[in-house]
Amino acid sequence: TQSNPSTEVAGISRTSDGSLILSTGLRHEMQNILDDMQSDVTEVDKISLERLAQINPKLLARVKQTALEGLRSGAAGEHSRNESSKSDGNGATVDSSSQSAAGSSGSNST
Repeated sequence: TQSNPSTEVAGISRTSDGSLILSTGLRHEMQNILDDMQSDVTEVDKISLERLAQINPKLLARVKQTALEGLRSGAAGEHSRNESSKSDGNGATVDSSSQSAAGSSGSNST
């Protein structure tokens, strides 16, 4: 049998199956950040937030913090890219600058 050593990781509670308990908005924002970080990785090799919780809780905590800051500032979907352009120190490059999510469709303000 597998023992679940902790029911919380990076300040996030987990269910008995390891799923992270997050609000829909926070999960969405965190997943967007993680997807940006993995923009150069094939879809098959991308990891989920739950897997990140297992392999790098410190990086998950940073993703959560960046997502919370984005949600607080009202910039959901446009997280602070300077926060996510750091290396996590464990070989994972955290660089989302190659994929700009901010569309420039322009707004007509005359």
